[in-house]
Amino acid sequence: MCSSKRVFQLLLGLSCGLWVGIIAMANSQTAPSPSLAAAPASDGAIFYQSMCSQCHGSRGEGNEMVKAPSIAGRPAWYVERQLENFRHGRRGMKSQDIQGSLMASIAKVLLPEQMTAVAEVVAKMPFVSPAQSLALKDPDVEEGRFIFMDRCAQCHRFNGTGEMTFGSPPLIGLQDWYLLAQIGKFKSGWRGVDPADPNGTKMQQSSGYIESEQAKHDVVAFIMSLNPRPNGESTADVLFSEKEMQAAK
Repeated sequence: MCSSKRVFQLLLGLSCGLWVGIIAMANSQTAPSPSLAAAPASDGAIFYQSMCSQCHGSRGEGNEMVKAPSIAGRPAWYVERQLENFRHGRRGMKSQDIQGSLMASIAKVLLPEQMTAVAEVVAKMPFVSPAQSLALKDPDVEEGRFIFMDRCAQCHRFNGTGEMTFGSPPLIGLQDWYLLAQIGKFKSGWRGVDPADPNGTKMQQSSGYIESEQAKHDVVAFIMSLNPRPNGESTADVLFSEKEMQAAK
């Protein structure tokens, strides 16, 4: 039987090998393969399965091993805008941002009409409620609720479902490790600093209000509580009900 150390080494090797393979594939493609080039631009399913499913999964469920988030059910307008940001160098241009650099390489392969088709396919995928991971460290959900309502709800709405008018995507459906990473990227200037990306700039400024690592974990824990549970209710619904009951006493 393999030791835990051996298993870890095997998983690490597989992860590194997968990254090397995916990046090499993306960097080697300056144009779609003949089979993709022959596909109708409107057939987003073909482009998704060929260019996106290796990382994001066939159902858009994401893959923590390669740090690819769930994208199932993301609004088409948001997916297309992010692909355009990657394509035009407004996102994923920092060498430290490995995942962003990979996405930039892939976006450059797709034509605008193909990006539109892919975005429509993603938007039609059934919502995937994210599983809990070990990313969050002793979060205070109630403190996270305070931060979220004070700094995030105006654009992302009180239930984290987003608002197209403000260019704010849904936050529900995203994994905790991804949310932590994106807040970190905004705070460090890896994302949201290009003047041509006003919504990213707004997030880059807003991330400054999340002043500590603890606060980051707190607010992400609250966002995770907004995800629907099997009975259709969210943990946040329970939290609000409990506070209302306490206030009524």
